[in-house]
Amino acid sequence: MTKSSKNRREKRIQRKIQQQSNTPRTFRHLVTVHQEETGPSSLSAPSFHLGAPGIPQELHIVYGHSPDDPSNHSKIIDSQRDDEERDFTVTAHLSKEPSKFAEGIHISIDPNDSGSLISTPIDAGAIAINTHLGTISVSLNADREFSTLSHECKATGIDSGFSKYSEVIAPIVDHISFTHNVPIFTKYITIFDKRHEIMTASYIAPHTAKKIGEDKSFFDITLRPFYALYREALTSSSVYYQFLCYSKILEGIIRKTYPALLSSAKDMGAPSPKLDARVENHPEIGGDAKQWIGKTIQQAFNDYLQPEFRDAIAHFALDDTDPVIVSNYISSMQVSNNLLLAQLCARGAIAAIEEIRLGLLSFQAAKEQSSPL
Repeated sequence: MTKSSKNRREKRIQRKIQQQSNTPRTFRHLVTVHQEETGPSSLSAPSFHLGAPGIPQELHIVYGHSPDDPSNHSKIIDSQRDDEERDFTVTAHLSKEPSKFAEGIHISIDPNDSGSLISTPIDAGAIAINTHLGTISVSLNADREFSTLSHECKATGIDSGFSKYSEVIAPIVDHISFTHNVPIFTKYITIFDKRHEIMTASYIAPHTAKKIGEDKSFFDITLRPFYALYREALTSSSVYYQFLCYSKILEGIIRKTYPALLSSAKDMGAPSPKLDARVENHPEIGGDAKQWIGKTIQQAFNDYLQPEFRDAIAHFALDDTDPVIVSNYISSMQVSNNLLLAQLCARGAIAAIEEIRLGLLSFQAAKEQSSPL
């Protein structure tokens, strides 16, 4: 990276930080719960209205509201104007496998609803991990497996609470996974604001079952690498890997496949096809990603997705900048907030190339049919 490019990147980062600090937090998925006792035990929610499938989201749960007006979410909105330090409980809920929800989501603080491949002897008592940033309390399920890791802390809001997870809990989970050489998955993270009685839970919006329609679809074996990368992204639990899969699709199509098709069209005497796929509108696209709706996928990728995210992820660190810490919640959410844009671009690019390939095949067939024997 040249010095001028690095300076431009640093200015973009500083501008983004300033914009984020001046922009009120957006809350898309809210639930009100009327419950007399303070604090939740569990909550289930259906799959609809939970965001774009496969994309990490946050569910904001307000306790103590009257059920007479479940649409009144003023309490959580007002709580974000409270910038004083207050008590929070930050909890990582563990799992033995990536969280993939078939129908709806289930948020629970019951230790028996979580688990991991790390367990303790039968006679072990309560576990506490002391760090220089505070104590982490470990809950066990009925099988004596590490179930949840919690940290009592002071924070000024939701983002501050998630930062505490990234600073205190995530490094310990990373180290335990390395030490024992086993995967440890975080099913979801909960942030409980004790003053306002509001819980925020991270989750991945579930996919719903689909029925195959009667419409015919076009399959071209030459596009197999793109189909494979797209499926790989959908099945991965890592937002970083998903983003890279979508980026590789866009790189391959924009820089290799499309130019090759232009050359093929010229050789067969066909009109030059245009890759005019544009970013489709989607109700879940927000923030900086929203500005690319209606623009070409080439613009969105070359001017935004690649310089802002793809390069930093793929290169681990650019020059002397700090490396990407993939277990950092705030960093992952910056990628998550643009993951849908990357997915829409990749999907649009594949569909556009399918149409071009079909057009060239039809042109070639018509040409051969009209040629004299």
